[in-house]
Amino acid sequence: MNKSASKTSTAFMPAFQSESCRIAINEATGEIVTNCKPEDLDREKLERLYLSIFAKDGGGLINQTQLIVNLLDKNDNSPKFQQEVYTAFLDENSEVYVNRSFLTVQVNLLDINLEKGFA
Repeated sequence: MNKSASKTSTAFMPAFQSESCRIAINEATGEIVTNCKPEDLDREKLERLYLSIFAKDGGGLINQTQLIVNLLDKNDNSPKFQQEVYTAFLDENSEVYVNRSFLTVQVNLLDINLEKGFA
């Protein structure tokens, strides 16, 4: 840091902040910390955090930058079938369905960046 850095103050203007989840900047080091609990940073509820950071020097000059925090998703949600029960009817002794599709099941994934698969 240069000599004028010790006279610099910084502040956040967050677009996201709640009683249980705060983001702060250490004015001396510039380190950004949060006290957010894991459930406050749920990717399915919130994709990004947007914050404005302001710096003011001892002479009164101000500058601003943006901080965008992208929340990464983890596999924390089970796949959901679109229906609870699927029903199919096949004619007995019929070769019509041999090696052919007779029903399609559909599943939704709440977590992003995961591929669907069936077992």
